[in-house]
Amino acid sequence: MNKFFTLIIIIFLIVFGSVFHEDIRDLYDNFFFDPCTHPIKYNIGRLDPGFGLSKQEFLNAIKEAEELWEEATGKDLFEYSKDGVMSINLVYDERQEGTDLLKNIDVAYRTNKEKYDKKKELYDQYVDDFNILKQQRDSLYVIWDSRYQSYEREVKKWNNRSSAPPADVYQRLNNEKKALGELMERIKLLDAQVSSLINAINSLGDELNALGSKVNETANDYNGINHSFEEEFEQGVYISSFKFKEINIYQFDNHQKLVRVLAHEMGHSLGIGHLDNPEDIMHAVNIGKNNKVSKADIAELDSICSQNIINRLFDQR
Repeated sequence: MNKFFTLIIIIFLIVFGSVFHEDIRDLYDNFFFDPCTHPIKYNIGRLDPGFGLSKQEFLNAIKEAEELWEEATGKDLFEYSKDGVMSINLVYDERQEGTDLLKNIDVAYRTNKEKYDKKKELYDQYVDDFNILKQQRDSLYVIWDSRYQSYEREVKKWNNRSSAPPADVYQRLNNEKKALGELMERIKLLDAQVSSLINAINSLGDELNALGSKVNETANDYNGINHSFEEEFEQGVYISSFKFKEINIYQFDNHQKLVRVLAHEMGHSLGIGHLDNPEDIMHAVNIGKNNKVSKADIAELDSICSQNIINRLFDQR
């Protein structure tokens, strides 16, 4: 009878193992994994197209984050595998959508501001040219008017006389008349240039007003959207259970920030919690300027690795 029950149990275990062997393996890997002695095997899971990254580009970023930890610690902590126990995902939602929108608004702002600055520079140059030419025109007109009044008085004086002016006086008056005509042509030319500049200044003024409105509008849009993102939100999250482990990345501004948030969440997968220094990879907010695992990050991992496996299993953070 005992042999019969033993046989039944063996058959049950064989059938159970053949049906659920993958689940059993996953459960074992998730529960008993030890990153201090064996690398965490990861795979790329969800890759939303909204980020505009290819699978290879995402994998390259993960590799960079992996190298940050491994080069700093001298340990083989992570390994890419299509069957890896930990999935790393790019999840596109309102967080990255807002970031992308801010980028587009910022591009529009910079474009309009650049156009505005160039036209403002040209506008200021036109105003300077206008002031110079107007001053030249007005000064020449004062000279012309003074000479013209003198010329008219002398012509009138000779017209009131019964005799004609002497030949030298007559020649001098004719020369002055010609000189006054030439001077007036210069004044008219300057006047035309001044009028042209006035039109250009008015036209540029209208363009500047329109561009200025666009610059202010995009600045207000940016500030309004940015204000709605002032509250802290998760750029990424590490989720761990007996059944699965995964890292979800929700938001990043650029490649450097992506690598940093990946390194942060991968640090959580090693069992490391949040640290206090903003320059630590494991700081709660992704505000560090350089992608470098700090001494505090390394010390925290060393502390975890110095514990026995049972303590680590029940002290996952």
